[in-house]
Amino acid sequence: MTAQDRGWGPPGCTSDQMTRVAVDGMVTSSPYFPLNVRREVAPLFAELCRWLVAERRRLGRPPLTCSGGYNKRLVRGSTSSWSNHSWALAGDFCVAQNPMQDTLRTDMPPGTSAKAKSLGMVWGGDYSGRKDPMHFEFVGSPADARRLVAGLDAPPEEDDMTPDQSRQLAEVHRELTMRLPNRMGLKNPDGKVGDDTLFGTALWAQHDAWMATQAARQAVAEIGALRGVVVAAVERGDLTAEQVTAAAKDGAAAALAERIDSARVEITPKETA
Repeated sequence: MTAQDRGWGPPGCTSDQMTRVAVDGMVTSSPYFPLNVRREVAPLFAELCRWLVAERRRLGRPPLTCSGGYNKRLVRGSTSSWSNHSWALAGDFCVAQNPMQDTLRTDMPPGTSAKAKSLGMVWGGDYSGRKDPMHFEFVGSPADARRLVAGLDAPPEEDDMTPDQSRQLAEVHRELTMRLPNRMGLKNPDGKVGDDTLFGTALWAQHDAWMATQAARQAVAEIGALRGVVVAAVERGDLTAEQVTAAAKDGAAAALAERIDSARVEITPKETA
């Protein structure tokens, strides 16, 4: 049964039917991949994202990274079946740690499947065939969405974009999806390459470059934070410079030693009586 069979209409959404979901602690893998979903299910995706952010933080896992919601395209590898992304009823997260493949490889927290089900969603890690743990999709009707939203404790989040900004975003999306070459070589039912072109080579080149920049910035921030912790500990007298160096060079902490060396500051050893 498709989303159209469940009452969502034909594939494709207009800007006024969608809203962007943004929660504290979730980052977007690229400016080109916001979590745009149908307004009816936005509170459900917001609740899912808040839970994933909290659980990943509790378990010490990388931040929740969104890789997109609405994208009018076919299911990967299909020539006739529309993806639920085409109805803005699906979202992808933490792609690098949760690849689509035959065997399940995921860093999604325990309880992910149950949480998704409680929100009327299916988690791609539960697929019987090819696993897609990055993927979450709402599989209910509009009436199901209203019922589930009514049962949430948190109020629905409002979109912070104006109608004009939403229309501009829709225009950018249309230009990107219709004009860029299709990286995956898939065709729509009419035999033409078109709506699946968010995977276009040019777009992904920009996406990869942006990701590399973000990774570099994060590494610099981590080094700065590490240096601050070390300096503060020495100033309080909790550590001496010799202890810092010894701990950093101890076995499994080799990477820490390299970071300290690369971000070294002059530390005067604490004098002892």
